[in-house]
Amino acid sequence: MQVVVKGKNLDVPQRVKDEAINKLGRVRKVFDRFIDMEVVFSEDKNPRIKDPIHVEVVLHAKGKYLRASASGGEFFEAIDRAEAKLARQVRKFKTRVVDRAHQGSGDRGVVNENGQLITAVDFAAQANEISDEEE
Repeated sequence: MQVVVKGKNLDVPQRVKDEAINKLGRVRKVFDRFIDMEVVFSEDKNPRIKDPIHVEVVLHAKGKYLRASASGGEFFEAIDRAEAKLARQVRKFKTRVVDRAHQGSGDRGVVNENGQLITAVDFAAQANEISDEEE
């Protein structure tokens, strides 16, 4: 997975970049089918704003973008908050993908005395053959 860390109108120190990659990379433990991740830091200059550091994380999966943004008093606090939001979204996304995959999987049917799986279509065809023979 490709990770891009950048700052919007501010310089992001290397240790903050490394910490962002390590912390936000943890979401791969939950679900590992992501293409890339973009992390953007920005800072508000207004002194009245309590949490001036903002981080926005965009995670790209096949056909889906997951986005989490958070603010904090410093870089690491903002990273932690964004990671918590993103982890929740990733778990929800994985559950949806796995449920959808299991929903239509497999042929449901009955196993006959020979150990073969008979689907509903096959069972109906056999029932029609038996009823035709009885007539």
